[in-house]
Amino acid sequence: MTKKNICFLSILFLCLTLVIVGQPCPSTSFKKLIYQNDSTLYPDNIIDAINVTNDSAYFIGRTQIAKIDLNGNNIWNGSQNNTYFGTDPLPYYSPDSNYFLVLGNYKFIHIDANETILWQKFLLDTNCYCNPVVKHITQTSDGGFIITGSKTILDTTFYRNRVFIVKTNSTGDTLWTKTIGKSPSDNEGYYAQETSDGGYLVLASIEYVDTNAIQTYKVGVLKLNNNGQEQWFKSELRSIFYGAKIKGLKTIDGNCVLVASIDSNLVATYFVKINENGDVLLDTVFQDRKFNGGIMQLANGDYLIGMQDSLTKMDENTNALLWSKSFSGSFGENISINSIKPTCDNGLILGGNSGIYRSTNIHHGQVDNYYDFYAYLIKTDSTYFDITITGLEEPAHNLANTIKIFPNPFSSQTSILFTNELNNATLIITDLLGKEIKSIPFSGKLINLEKDEMKRGIYFVEVIDNKKNRITKKIVIQ
Repeated sequence: MTKKNICFLSILFLCLTLVIVGQPCPSTSFKKLIYQNDSTLYPDNIIDAINVTNDSAYFIGRTQIAKIDLNGNNIWNGSQNNTYFGTDPLPYYSPDSNYFLVLGNYKFIHIDANETILWQKFLLDTNCYCNPVVKHITQTSDGGFIITGSKTILDTTFYRNRVFIVKTNSTGDTLWTKTIGKSPSDNEGYYAQETSDGGYLVLASIEYVDTNAIQTYKVGVLKLNNNGQEQWFKSELRSIFYGAKIKGLKTIDGNCVLVASIDSNLVATYFVKINENGDVLLDTVFQDRKFNGGIMQLANGDYLIGMQDSLTKMDENTNALLWSKSFSGSFGENISINSIKPTCDNGLILGGNSGIYRSTNIHHGQVDNYYDFYAYLIKTDSTYFDITITGLEEPAHNLANTIKIFPNPFSSQTSILFTNELNNATLIITDLLGKEIKSIPFSGKLINLEKDEMKRGIYFVEVIDNKKNRITKKIVIQ
């Protein structure tokens, strides 16, 4: 073979490699304020989920979803935010650069890279007003998905939360569902992973109530076969607190790690590794450290854990904490790390939040502490060091403090008032399952909403202005 032919083949191989690999992977770092939620008890703009897509961008989400480019610039904000999204991970994407999303009410959506809906499926019965919540979605070896969360059922005379799991095929059609209750009290599903025999390990929080009406919460581990039939159930010994962060992770060796906050007067984090039989392999408590949601395993087996005040590295073999690195917000406050994903340049993309104390209000003996909440998107290089704020994104839904609905609840009519006049806006009403009831175009500062054909129950009002800013509020019809 001549040198000329060798040179030609080398260039051809390089070109084919670039085509196969796709876009280049520049090493970038940034830290941006993405959302700001002023003076509220309940911060809706928390970044609970991040994923890196195959078209070299990032997705973030909780109450709404956004697509971010490699430099942290907003490509689009999600119009699917009629209710919050399943929290980890979000979204899954297919080889053709399209994305799978699951809303918190078990509405399964397939969208393209420009946010156009390709299909959507409802994974609950249309008459189920059962407070459904999705906590986790993972893709299975058959190309389908296992979706884990909870829903409310009437248990004799009480409404109780139950673990609810849905298995779908690759096009979102339901193959089977499973409702699980392991005690007379509340149960909520948090995570599921496929096992080597084609079944599933499921992590759930289980509430126990003793004869003295004392409540205790623990992490339960269930094993289901590939048809959703329960094979065994085990409860971990350590207690957690109500509403604790619980995350699961499939390890490199095929086992399962769960991380949770412990019920204690001291802040503590519970880290346990189990095998596919539910046997405990490692069991560690980190005192004075509060788990905040992020968990990732590195190629060498060590773990990165998102804490309330830092990113922490843990040794796989000794469970020792090797180091902690803090990230500071615009006002010097610590940023909690809620989600961690690796990037192609051996860095990390982190989703985090901070809260700045604002004021305290005492009303009828009730003490309410008010905070300003800030959501940050952080891209680090391979050193994982903190960096300075490199830009400010305008809040993605700045209608949050400009809307009032009264009366609410209502029986026949309610009024929606805006502080600033809107032009060419749209008001969309959806039910608890995300089904659109009506869409109303309008301009002005006031719109009167009639009950019309809507039945008693809970609905969501989404307002979208002409700049695609949006906000969702809950309304109740009596």
